[in-house]
This record gives sequence, C-alpha cells and structure tokens, in this order.
Amino acid sequence: MTKQEQKNHKKALKKRQKALLSGETKTPDFNSADTPPCTKVLLITSSNRGIELSRSRQAASRLAQALEACTTIKLTHRDVAATQPSNIDALYVKAQFNKKRNNGSYPEEVARMKESDMLCNELKNCDVLIISTGMYNFSVPACLKQWIDHVVRSKTNFYYDGDVKAHIVMSSGGLAPGGCINGELYDHCGTYLHQMVRFIGIQDTGITGFTRDSLKVDEVDYNVVAQHILKFEAG
Repeated sequence: MTKQEQKNHKKALKKRQKALLSGETKTPDFNSADTPPCTKVLLITSSNRGIELSRSRQAASRLAQALEACTTIKLTHRDVAATQPSNIDALYVKAQFNKKRNNGSYPEEVARMKESDMLCNELKNCDVLIISTGMYNFSVPACLKQWIDHVVRSKTNFYYDGDVKAHIVMSSGGLAPGGCINGELYDHCGTYLHQMVRFIGIQDTGITGFTRDSLKVDEVDYNVVAQHILKFEAG
C-alpha cells in the first residue's frame, strides 16, 4: 500500500470506526477512489439481549473493530433477533422447488422468495461471515435457525466453492464449545454452526466462545482473532 493509500485508509478507518460505535446497520459508502479494495464483512447477531448485557454482541462488535483495524472493510450487520426472518411455510417450499417460478406466471411465489433471495445474496457477496449467538437450550435461537433455513438453499448455495470465511462467536453458561455432559455431546449450537458453514462450502476459521469459566469479553485479543480469520487458508 502506498503512503497516499495508507493516509486515505486511516482517514476512512476513523469514519468507519465512528459508524461501528454508533451502531449503524451498515457502514457508510465511501468513494472507492479514496480507499483500497475492501473486505466485505457480514455480521449476523441473534441474541435477544441488548449489547449492554450480551457477551456475544459485545465480542462480535470488538471483532468487527479489530478487522477494521487490520484492513479496509465494508460491514453489513443483520440483527436477526431484532428483525426475524419469516418462518418457512408451504408457499415458500413450493416456490423454492418451482423451476418455472420466474417465468411470469407465479407472482405470489416470486414475492415469497424475495426475502430469502436478499439474505442469500448478502451471504454470497461477503468475504467474511461472523455469526454471533448465545446458546439456547444447547442449540441456536429460533431466529438464527430461521436465517439458516433461508440461506441454505438447494441449487442456490449448496456446495458452492468460494473464498468466504466464517467465524463463530458464541456465549453459553457453563458448557464450552464442543462440550459434553456425562460423555455425551450437548453443544448443538457451535457444533451445528460449524457443520452448516462447512456444508455449503464456507471456510470455517473456528469459534470464540464465552462461558462463566472462560476469558471475559474484554480479555480476548481480538486483533489476533481478526488476523487469524484474514490469513486463514483451508487445509
């Protein structure tokens, strides 16, 4: 990066950090001529607690800021707890498997799939996916499962080979990521998310987990985590 590019990057960085801290859903658009190519980050948050009480939200926000400090990013934040994706219904299923859906004869089915198409496009167009969640009854909250059901679609993004990287931020009580009780796997939150991202061809960079016995949110070195994500190469 040239000295001028570095200067422009620092200037844009300050603007974006201000946007991140203010809680804007998306970072503002900046003139592409003034900034180097950016890394598109899709942040999915699903905790029903606000950021003041939610460890997963706090950690995800700090991770986004750390990524911003490492490189130029464009952040899209989708809070599926605040705006829940719709439930999968009979019309959705019918529309999804209708190969003639877009021939002009099925406007109701086209309308039904608009939400899912938008969510799928957000995922396809990102470089880094951060999924931030709490563990609910050993699994993911319903709002996150609804998002997954919309974006994991046959013939849309099953098995696509790309360079998208995912990182999971999970908060739980006393059960650590991958945790077992009496020798039986009980973590169906982090384990499930690992499986789903790998299933559709996304590179799984790991999980940052918080329990009552783990490091606190402010004790994690998010710069190390961010650099790991950006430099990660699937083996």
